[in-house]
Amino acid sequence: MGNVVAFPAPRQRAESQHVPAPEWRDPEEFDRLSAEIGRLLALRAENASLQAEYAQIRHTCERAGLVADWLDNFVRVRLCVPSTTGLTAEQLAQVMPELRKIAEEVDAFGHDLRKITHDLRTMFAQQVLGRGTPWTPWIKRACGRSGKRIDKYARHVDWLALRDEVMADASRAAEGCDHA
Repeated sequence: MGNVVAFPAPRQRAESQHVPAPEWRDPEEFDRLSAEIGRLLALRAENASLQAEYAQIRHTCERAGLVADWLDNFVRVRLCVPSTTGLTAEQLAQVMPELRKIAEEVDAFGHDLRKITHDLRTMFAQQVLGRGTPWTPWIKRACGRSGKRIDKYARHVDWLALRDEVMADASRAAEGCDHA
């Protein structure tokens, strides 16, 4: 076989794998170590929970169209750390109240932004695409409520005149309700 080193024989492996179980002579030391292990496991679970919450807050920022790197920047500055990776539970617990407040503000901003965007799209559609014309489905519904019928096979429908009629009817109805 030459220069080949043989893998340990089965007998040698069995001997090398035998590790005697530790003997706990001091029950107080065992209790102290058990408590420390329990504390470390709880700290690890808390850290994992806070890391997940931090990731969720970052995701909230990204969903709102914001750059979540600013959130990381805030955490780095507030905690005086070079990076947000590997933050401890104690460090995250220090900034988590502010991060939760930021998340609430981002949610509110996202809601307001969606409303503003919706309003802008609606105005753009009315003024640019529709060129300021009245919304004919509304006129049809208003005519139907007042008992007027629009012939869908008619060659010509004067939508502006119908709008003026409907608006006048609505104005008279509102005046009648005010006096009652």
